Amino acid sequence: MKEIKLKAYLDDFDLLTVIVDDNLYRSEDQLSIYYKKCPIEFYKIAEEKYENNYKLTIKVKHSINLREDWKLTLDESIETEIVSGKVVRTKEFIKSNHYKDNDLGVTYKPSQSVFKLWAPLAKKVHLLLESPDGHKDMHALSYEKNGVWQLKIEKDLEHYAYIYNVYVNGGWKKVKDPYAIASKANGETQLVIDKHKTYMMSHDIDKPDTPIIYEVSVRDFSSDPKSHFLDSKKYLAMIEEGLITNNNHPIGFDYVKTLGITHIQLLPVYDFTGVDELNQDGQYNWGYNPSQYFIPEGSYTDKPNHAYKRINDLKEVIDTYHKNNLGVVMDVVYNHVDHFLKFPYEILTPGYSFRLDELNMMTNFSGCGNDLDASRPMIKKLMIDSLVHWLKFYRMDGFRFDLMGIIDYNTMNEVYKTLKKIKPDILIYGEGWRIDHDKSLAHMFNSKVNEHIGFFDDQFRDTIKGSTFDSKELGFSLGNLKNKKTVSELFNGKGLIQPKQSINYVECHDNQTFFDKALSVIDDESQVRKHQIVATCLTILAPGTPFIHFGQEFYRSKSFEHNSYNLSDEINMVKWNELDKHMSDVNLIKQVIKLRKKIKPYNITNIKWLKSTLLITIDQYDIYFKVDKETISVNNKTQLKIHSTNVNQQDDAYLLEDIGVYIFERK
Repeated sequence: MKEIKLKAYLDDFDLLTVIVDDNLYRSEDQLSIYYKKCPIEFYKIAEEKYENNYKLTIKVKHSINLREDWKLTLDESIETEIVSGKVVRTKEFIKSNHYKDNDLGVTYKPSQSVFKLWAPLAKKVHLLLESPDGHKDMHALSYEKNGVWQLKIEKDLEHYAYIYNVYVNGGWKKVKDPYAIASKANGETQLVIDKHKTYMMSHDIDKPDTPIIYEVSVRDFSSDPKSHFLDSKKYLAMIEEGLITNNNHPIGFDYVKTLGITHIQLLPVYDFTGVDELNQDGQYNWGYNPSQYFIPEGSYTDKPNHAYKRINDLKEVIDTYHKNNLGVVMDVVYNHVDHFLKFPYEILTPGYSFRLDELNMMTNFSGCGNDLDASRPMIKKLMIDSLVHWLKFYRMDGFRFDLMGIIDYNTMNEVYKTLKKIKPDILIYGEGWRIDHDKSLAHMFNSKVNEHIGFFDDQFRDTIKGSTFDSKELGFSLGNLKNKKTVSELFNGKGLIQPKQSINYVECHDNQTFFDKALSVIDDESQVRKHQIVATCLTILAPGTPFIHFGQEFYRSKSFEHNSYNLSDEINMVKWNELDKHMSDVNLIKQVIKLRKKIKPYNITNIKWLKSTLLITIDQYDIYFKVDKETISVNNKTQLKIHSTNVNQQDDAYLLEDIGVYIFERK
């Protein structure tokens, strides 16, 4: 049977857009609207023809609720359900379907489980339940309020698998529970668990005076086969002890504990797509494609189908880091999802979840085909509820927001206020790039309205390293002394971002590593390492929060790749045996970190240039940091050596005497 094009979209509670085949349409008199089989009056507002269809705008003399039975017919012989259109973005719909209680998902007790799902357009909602022994049955949910459906089952459902089947916009659709906290491998179905039976965490960290952040990928941490991790590429490898290099230097967790950093920042550990959880070695992915916002990634555990294993492994890692007074920051992605058509709220409420332009087309500032609209109350709620879950259940110490500049600043302020009530010393920071000119967004040029939130400082990065997007452009640490004025401004706290909000860095998981960029310009590894020490020291000691990329301190390389998000382990892995070549440099970085942590309160906000009129070449400067001995508890004989080249034939070990950064330039 030939499909006839007849569609009816609800744009407001009493306003329809009707699309009808031009071969069939003569006038609106052919149309009828029925509510529960009763005819409803309407009148045409506008009509236009385009391509092979007519588009009609119709006013209905009744308020339409899509959870009820509404149909439109043509000549009483062709029928279509009225489905959602622009109505989901009207103020009335958004307000009336804003659910504020904190009980979405599954509330489990041994005696009963309560299921709640936000599905404001659904006519029917069914829970498909599977017992641990494979028995399947179906249960109907009932409508509660504000778009939420609920079901109570009075039996012990621990270990049961479930998924929803929802009748929405004219058809049945399988949909995951967006609030599920456990699932089978690859998110096939969700699992009911008892939170009280998970790993019990017992440690917290002392609030550091000076946060120093170290960015780590769970997979890269232990993927080098020459390092012999027992749980290679898994969560538990993050806490393995007793591993060493060929020359007996500690690696892995033992190494991280000696660095002096205060927090590790984990690349995404929520459940993401791009890696088969049952065959991790077949694919590589950083994880910036979120699938399930409340569930840990399953490829990082050896039993991804086990209801508790991935949860317990991650909790144990975090608890062990806390035991050693190391905080854990979680990299989160709320600017986009893996695929918009698979996002539960797009299935349940099409057109509600994503940002649109003036033509009602989806924007793509994320570069991933969709941009979540965090200003929508239920998207904001999903975002904040999941953050609270990671904070309370996993005891995360902070959150790094991917492409935070796509999220509105009101949402980010609400995030901060909510999380601060739970953890007063919470760290909140993110990528504040100004991707769109919307003035309501949380980008770095709006930093004053997000005063408690940190921003990655690309002014610092590009001044010290050189342009991230032009491999040939040199920054100050690579000998470009034209940047001297900006360096002075940065070290005097007068950069584009104020120091308390500045995340200072020259390298992260994105783009080329510093070593690769520098080596593409300077064909001398020993010279490149010298420049990189300068860059890392500047990062640690500049006003702001230091951020170091895992392996940066021993010259990590990614084979000159600019974007390794889905490349091989061989390119992304950290090769721990490289430490054997560079331990003296690593020890220097450790001393600089110690120095930074000793200065209380931290106040390096003046910079002095000595002999600055001398001609400078690319390798003819060295940097020394001097600190007031009365400000910190140091022995008068304490010396800090930045690197071994003499300055004007003077000895290169300097007493820490007065606050400031001294840059010695030589002929």
